[in-house]
Amino acid sequence: MKFEYIEWIDSYSEENTWEFREDIKPIYPILCRSVGFLEEENDDYVVLAHSITDKQVCGRMSIPKVCIKRRRSYGRMTAKKAIMTAKKAITK
Repeated sequence: MKFEYIEWIDSYSEENTWEFREDIKPIYPILCRSVGFLEEENDDYVVLAHSITDKQVCGRMSIPKVCIKRRRSYGRMTAKKAIMTAKKAITK
């Protein structure tokens, strides 16, 4: 299973309250950074899972490909190897 790092643009919204037009400040989409195991991929989106075992997955998230700005694959690896790779990246 591939372990990936993805930077992607997500929508952003303010609280759902009334605002005076003269007080409105601009809002922008936000840059998100996600890491996980690539569970699924097609022409439109990728699905990452943040945790896996040999038989289960947890924390699946779909990311539309049109939102992806940067993507890095760390290749196929077991859960144990992914943990070691992540630990090395954190300590650098």
